[in-house]
Amino acid sequence: MAAIITEKFRQSNADAFSADIASSKYYMFVGKSQPWTSEGATTDSAPPTPVDSVAPESYYWDDMLAAKLIGTSNTTFAIPRRNFSTSSAFDMYRHDVSGTTTTGSYPTKTTTSSGATSVYDSTYYFITDEHRVYKVLYNGDPVQTGATNISGTAPTSEQTGPFWHDANYYIKYMYKLTTSEIQNFLTTDFIPVTVNSNLHLHCVVSVTSNM
Repeated sequence: MAAIITEKFRQSNADAFSADIASSKYYMFVGKSQPWTSEGATTDSAPPTPVDSVAPESYYWDDMLAAKLIGTSNTTFAIPRRNFSTSSAFDMYRHDVSGTTTTGSYPTKTTTSSGATSVYDSTYYFITDEHRVYKVLYNGDPVQTGATNISGTAPTSEQTGPFWHDANYYIKYMYKLTTSEIQNFLTTDFIPVTVNSNLHLHCVVSVTSNM
């Protein structure tokens, strides 16, 4: 029988891990003072691929040089980084993207405008240079065959309700990164996720006009 590990199960594991950090002790360590070439690697810049096995564990302890205790302030949830750019088109949020067309009572959309086959790979949000994060509720492409590029300058509004950024893009402000979040967690690949309590009551929106 076919089976999958669902994204919600992965999210549950992340939640459990985050909660466990508060009550258990986790450490990040550095080590390995000898060159990798001494262990068969071709060059020191291309170390061997780590192996998920019990046997190498003793070597990790032997090679360990320093460790740091990881607390809750050292961790965050994060999502893939997607930058605002007028040369980019963004998906609109759809919960029903599955990669396959189902039959019966619950038909789904196979792909988004960008070609993503799940909401988790969809490009329905972006971050601006001023570190505000927005969610795309509508992108002018209801049939998801190819959205136009977003236009104009980067949005700056922090209003709780959604608004039209241009003729095609209906967006919603989600949150702005703090200085601490930028310094500690923002990378070229990931955006830290935070909860904006001021927007909690405004999270369900129906786009019915100007379509």
